[in-house]
Amino acid sequence: MKNWNKYKRMQTNINKALLNAAVVNLTMKNYDELHNELVARDCDQDIFHDTYLKLTYKYNPDKDFKEQFRWLFCQLKGAYYRDDKGVIVYRLDDSRLEIPDYLSDEESISSKDVSLIEKLKAVLKL
Repeated sequence: MKNWNKYKRMQTNINKALLNAAVVNLTMKNYDELHNELVARDCDQDIFHDTYLKLTYKYNPDKDFKEQFRWLFCQLKGAYYRDDKGVIVYRLDDSRLEIPDYLSDEESISSKDVSLIEKLKAVLKL
């Protein structure tokens, strides 16, 4: 989905969550087993809770509850991973941001710069 991020995805699950007595009962019954199996790190705890929320409106009583929970957990974990991977943080060195006040004509393009530009054009076939 375009323009989605982890937090928008989480908020959507919160907004769509329903009061589903069957999911509440089945989650309480299978909580320890599912939690021990799926939550390996601290970040998995949030995914576990989000899975419960998503399951309240996605639950299909004709299918096995634990399988649905596992599948949605893996689906959300992958989606959150991809969302986080799309965020790129750049840190620039302050010295790279300094712009000289002026450049003389001689300094603006040296012979090295021209040869580099020509090599790039040749590689790119421009």
